[in-house]
Amino acid sequence: MKTTSFLITFFAILLLLAPRYSPAQKIQKGCSFTGIESDKDYVLKNPSPEIRKIVDDILNEMSISRGNFLLYESNVNNAMAVTSNGSRYILYNQSFLEKFKRDSATQNAAYAILAHEIGHHFHGHEFDEKNSPKSKQNELEADYFAGGVLFSLCRTKHDAEAAYNSLPEKASKTHPSRENRIFSITEGWEERKKLKGVNPCNQFSEFDPAPLKIRGNRAENVQGEINRYQIIYTYDVKGDKPFKPYLYIKSGVLMEPKNIEWKDKGSNNRIGRQVVWHYTKDKYSYNMVNKKDWIGLIALPEGMDTKPPKAITYIAWGGVALAGVGGIVAGIIMNNDANDEYEVYENNLIPGQLPYTADKTRWDYYSNANRKHNTAEYLKYGGIGVTAVAGYFLVRKIVNRPPALNLYCSADGKPQLLLEAMCNIRNDAYATGIRLRF
Repeated sequence: MKTTSFLITFFAILLLLAPRYSPAQKIQKGCSFTGIESDKDYVLKNPSPEIRKIVDDILNEMSISRGNFLLYESNVNNAMAVTSNGSRYILYNQSFLEKFKRDSATQNAAYAILAHEIGHHFHGHEFDEKNSPKSKQNELEADYFAGGVLFSLCRTKHDAEAAYNSLPEKASKTHPSRENRIFSITEGWEERKKLKGVNPCNQFSEFDPAPLKIRGNRAENVQGEINRYQIIYTYDVKGDKPFKPYLYIKSGVLMEPKNIEWKDKGSNNRIGRQVVWHYTKDKYSYNMVNKKDWIGLIALPEGMDTKPPKAITYIAWGGVALAGVGGIVAGIIMNNDANDEYEVYENNLIPGQLPYTADKTRWDYYSNANRKHNTAEYLKYGGIGVTAVAGYFLVRKIVNRPPALNLYCSADGKPQLLLEAMCNIRNDAYATGIRLRF
């Protein structure tokens, strides 16, 4: 009796664990992920729990009924959305999806592929479409749908693109080119992001900070990541001399970072350094800080003079420029006097007659005219040179400076606030406001 019960239990377990196949059948109409599928009989097998979970995640996120189509593992080349005898199916090749899992860069590709096939059914596409442009448009609609799904499921834009990098480069009769399909899935990802505003899973979004041209800046390869709680900057420092990193806030932006975490504080490491600003602890929102032109990172040489130029600097250069202009004017006036005296010398050839006198002979007129002319030339050209040099430095200081910044810098020791009216950085940028030193 025990033996009989054991055998019944054993065979029941085998029956449950054994894969269940349906008879081989012809698919009436279908659309493969890559567009390459031969005409053959397809064997349908119950899907694996892993693939069913992926599909359920997609359906739940997009509020799609599970009864809209049937899911099966099959001997298709990759994945297909099909219709047969009035029913809709999604068929997939387990081996095709498994190959993506071996590479960490493409391990989420199954989500993109299956979301694409679900997108066909979601849009009600017909798979016997003879119109090539319409068929290609259907593919792009499914790709766009897949991009939105991946964002909602907290997959990155790289995850969205990963499965598509292996697609045929050129377009076929039914499928667009790889470039167009990647564009469509990333566009769907971006539009879903705009719709939701903030990534629903607190996932980091990458961005490239706007470059800040400051003489002496040694930070390079600066990359930013932001989520709903913090901003992380990763950067390298060129050269081998001591430096000091700064977070900067554009002048006029009412932000004051306080909860700053310098990951590599005290380290000489120059590659992959990080600084984290926990902006929500400072009472700022995601939308307030998600402005790449407002916030950034630089690294300046240790001990670099950050004091503002004194007003006397501008006054001095302005005075020099005015002196140069004065020299030019004086030279012009003196040259006119020289011409007047030389004209008397030329027009009156007899030395003993007027306007000549014993005190001022014809030769005296000539000598005075010659002396004044030479002096006038020195004044004019010297004034031009002085004005040009002074004007160059004055204009360089006033006109060619970037917008003001608020610098929040790091240094060894305890945090302290340092109030400064203005903080100049080598004539090329200046900062105003409060610096927070760490």
